[in-house]
Amino acid sequence: MVTKSASLRHQHHKLPVLACALLAATMSAGIAHAAPRLGLPIDCKPGTDCFVQNYVDHDLGTGVRDNRCSAQTYDGHKGTDIRLRDRTVMEKGVRVLAAAKGTVKATRDGIPDVSIRSAGTEAIRGRECGNGVVIDHGGGWVTQYCHLRNGSLKVRQGDTVKAGALLGLVGLSGMTEFPHLHFEVRKDDTVIDPYTAGTMGSDGAAGCKPRALLWAPKTAASLAWQPVTFVDAAFAAAPPTVNDIEDARPASPTSVSPALVAWVRVLGVRAGDVETLAVTDPLNADFATSGPKTLERNKAQWLSYAGRKRDTPSWPLGNYKARYTLKRDGKVILEREFSFSLVR
Repeated sequence: MVTKSASLRHQHHKLPVLACALLAATMSAGIAHAAPRLGLPIDCKPGTDCFVQNYVDHDLGTGVRDNRCSAQTYDGHKGTDIRLRDRTVMEKGVRVLAAAKGTVKATRDGIPDVSIRSAGTEAIRGRECGNGVVIDHGGGWVTQYCHLRNGSLKVRQGDTVKAGALLGLVGLSGMTEFPHLHFEVRKDDTVIDPYTAGTMGSDGAAGCKPRALLWAPKTAASLAWQPVTFVDAAFAAAPPTVNDIEDARPASPTSVSPALVAWVRVLGVRAGDVETLAVTDPLNADFATSGPKTLERNKAQWLSYAGRKRDTPSWPLGNYKARYTLKRDGKVILEREFSFSLVR
């Protein structure tokens, strides 16, 4: 029997601005009134074909705290990361959009779409944002769009853009291990969390509930904070790795595959969560089970799988089913069922 879990942490820690260095500043209580109302900066359906993986970090020390006093961020993170499912989706082309009208302040293109797993951090030192765009919205407000696809930029410095204008495509450039858009908001060179309208480290989440939003209402609803996010699940012909899934969906089983494995990928698990992945065979008998297992650490991305190595001439044909359950503080916060039909 094969049962295992794996994890991956997003690693672009310091994202310098394209045009100038970040400066320390303060934000007055009424500043949000002059802020632009931000639309969705990516052409996708959050929760279906794109997912928020990291939020702004509000802990000014070495710990982490997102806008709901949870841990869906990492130390020093300055923006909102909206990820794609995998690289195959990126290669089809997902548009990056201006969140509000403004003037293009700076751009950069020409950085290859290569994961830092392969390129290494030295290859992109000083260019951690990768290919990107900065838009000036007036009144000291700017938005920044990072990790765009090489050669995809459609705007130049000085261009005037409307809300929803095409800026480029989601890519894998700069300090990143997976295709996503890093979206950052600043006021007078100070990072602002669009979920709270407050600065990093400010009391922008009173009682762990946002008191203000820079997102437009429709965008706020589509990007609403979730305690945990289901990304995808499937059956595979061998135990997968996170890298396998990031690069392309693993091959499906055949009747003579060396293994038959069900896998699930979620975002935002926390220490103390309890997960179970149970698989049944075509006769509805127990095939493999992983868990109940108590997770030891917070993880931005979490991969679990359960299955068997083949010890017979072939796998029985028919429908294999899997059920994944994640509990937090004794309550089920995520449950998914999925299946795979094995045919000749």
